[in-house]
Amino acid sequence: MRPQSYLKIPINFRDVLRFCHQDLPMHEFRHYWAQGIPVVVTHIQMQGTWDPAYFIKAHGEKKVTIVNCETGKLKSTFVANFFKMFIESVGMADGSWKLKVCLLITNFFLQ
Repeated sequence: MRPQSYLKIPINFRDVLRFCHQDLPMHEFRHYWAQGIPVVVTHIQMQGTWDPAYFIKAHGEKKVTIVNCETGKLKSTFVANFFKMFIESVGMADGSWKLKVCLLITNFFLQ
């Protein structure tokens, strides 16, 4: 089942495409990933804990670039600072932000 905004490129976080993992074939996910289109995928069963605390502990001191999803503005920060926004709701007032993913991970998903 496709969301009504199937071909719409989201401008606002409320417009993000949403799928149950069973309804999103890998080739479609790769299509969205390659174009930088954000999607929310629900009902995923993963091993381990991938919450903000995990990323803060495992990668917190790594410097990264984050992107404002609405304006395209770039900002340098640390992984810990980015994920603290989810815990403390700090910095959320100036838009919806995403963490730019390194080329190695992008290549992994596109294979």
